[in-house]
Amino acid sequence: MNDPPPDERSTLGAWLAALAAAYFVLMVLHVWVVDDAFITLRQVQQLLAGNGFVWNPGERVQAYTHPLWALLLIPIFAVTHEGFWTLAVTCFAVSAIGLWWAVRSLARSDAPWRAAAFLLLLLPSKAFFDFTSSGLENCLTHGLVVATWALAWRWLEDPDRAPANERSRLLRLSFLVGAAYLNRADTLAFVAPALVLAAHRAIPTLRLGALRTIATGLAPVVAWTLWSLFYYGSIVPNTAVAKITGARLTAGECVQSGLLYAFDSLQRDPWTLGLALAAMAALFVQRNRIAAGAAIGITCYLGYTLVLGAAGTHMSGRFFSGVAFLAAFCLARALPVSPDACLKLLIAATFATLLVPSSPGRAVWQPASYPFLLTNFNMTIDTRSFANVEGAGILACTRGVPMPNHTWYKAGLEFAKGDERVHEGGLGGEGGQDAIGFSGFAAGTDRFLIDHMGLSDALLARLPMAAATRLDRPGHVKRTLPDGYFESCRTGENRIEDPDLHAYYDRLRIVIRGPLWSWERLSTIVAWNFGAYDHLLAAYAARHGLRAP
Repeated sequence: MNDPPPDERSTLGAWLAALAAAYFVLMVLHVWVVDDAFITLRQVQQLLAGNGFVWNPGERVQAYTHPLWALLLIPIFAVTHEGFWTLAVTCFAVSAIGLWWAVRSLARSDAPWRAAAFLLLLLPSKAFFDFTSSGLENCLTHGLVVATWALAWRWLEDPDRAPANERSRLLRLSFLVGAAYLNRADTLAFVAPALVLAAHRAIPTLRLGALRTIATGLAPVVAWTLWSLFYYGSIVPNTAVAKITGARLTAGECVQSGLLYAFDSLQRDPWTLGLALAAMAALFVQRNRIAAGAAIGITCYLGYTLVLGAAGTHMSGRFFSGVAFLAAFCLARALPVSPDACLKLLIAATFATLLVPSSPGRAVWQPASYPFLLTNFNMTIDTRSFANVEGAGILACTRGVPMPNHTWYKAGLEFAKGDERVHEGGLGGEGGQDAIGFSGFAAGTDRFLIDHMGLSDALLARLPMAAATRLDRPGHVKRTLPDGYFESCRTGENRIEDPDLHAYYDRLRIVIRGPLWSWERLSTIVAWNFGAYDHLLAAYAARHGLRAP
């Protein structure tokens, strides 16, 4: 690292202090929590109540896609026993740590002004600031992705090839890649190129030791996968089954959802995708394998989102917040940066904030700053703005009123007071039937909520869409309850009337309700994952006009 002159160091310090203050204010004013985050928190609530890591008592179903984030919340919630502020403050802290890590890494490079450039590049990104909060795993994804590439960049540019250093760095990098995967499996697209480059660097020195080191670093991934298969009967989260594979979405529907999701971002948040495209172009022309690897990571993740990922979400920007964070970091890391360049970036970021109605700077005093775009292409929505309008964002806080001040949450509290034990869908009137997080968490651990979207229901998740319908809202495939299913949930007995689905549910019940260590359950899990009972579901689908499994 080449230290700048004392006057320049002082100027850089002032820039970073001012930017840190701006980020602090923006992050506080962007605090909100989405209904989906409370789905995970209800499973944490159930675990701490002694019911297992489940959504409904007595049914082992993985209704979350982010194991590492869920595990992080367990000790925190065990202390707080509160939902909204637990999620909000945890997100804020994790987001701040990720930013600090990125700034620290860039400030210690050969051009310390890169740290200021990184913050300026990221400042106008709506996707990033919207998901510094939300209660979802995005904030942890940001830090893990940048930590992985920061380590890779430092290591792969270091000429020291001492075996001890190679092994230690490879182990740390493998562990970070595994952590990113466990935080959300599709994050692997971001970080896999870094591991490939690291393995290419280490194998000539460590030979087979490199593979052993990588395997050690990835051991938590193997452990979780085996545990998930044993406990839930599947290595795929139930949410992914409900939204895409179980619904039997076509390739055309997935790609269409991805393209419309990108169009939504271009209209609502043009800076973020512009930043990603600029990073990809700048990194590919560097003729540097590390820069090219980072560009491939960004490209792979964007490709995944367009081809598959966007079909599972209606939240504008959710899949692009990590793209913005890594693109800003890589641009600042790869390009020459000077005080003059930072001044130009400041002007550009200021204009972007003023010109884009839904930019982070304008959104702090206009929570629905683009009202006619709250709902956009393919029912993609500005989720944070809706949260503030409906009472689940900091801009909607009312003194003395517990958060979230939301009708769905209040309906869950009322449900907890009644005699009814089983309910189909969420609670809270229009829109509430499709949302189970707030109401499910508020209802407590002894209530049984049947999610007709299938996110938390192992049977409904596997029922295909009706053959005559199309996907009109990504991530929301509503199922009609099979005859007898409500009574099955109410009584704990299989009362489904259709003979094929009855037999199918019999086998599924062994997996999700049977004794954990029974031989019958373990053998059924194996048979289930090899498709031994798919013909029963296919017969039911054909009889009821559903898409073929």
